[in-house]
Amino acid sequence: MYGERTCQCCLKKMVEKWKKTMESRLATDIMDAVNTIGFDSTKFAELMCRQHRTLQQSAFRAFLAWKRELATMEKL
Repeated sequence: MYGERTCQCCLKKMVEKWKKTMESRLATDIMDAVNTIGFDSTKFAELMCRQHRTLQQSAFRAFLAWKRELATMEKL
C-alpha cells in the first residue's frame, strides 16, 4: 500500500472507511490522550497492569503490530 500511486478519490474513500472503524477510533482516542497536557504514562502503565491478563495480551499484540508497522514505514 505504501509507495503505490493512488488517486485522490480512492484515498478519500479509504480515509472515510478507516474513520468508521473501531480501530481508527481507538487510535484517535489514544493519540488524543497522550497529546493531553498532564497525561501520565506511568499511571497508564499501572492501570493497564490491572486489567485481565487476556486483555493485556490483546493490547500488547495491538501495540506490537503498531511497532511493526512503524518499522515497515521506516524502511520506505
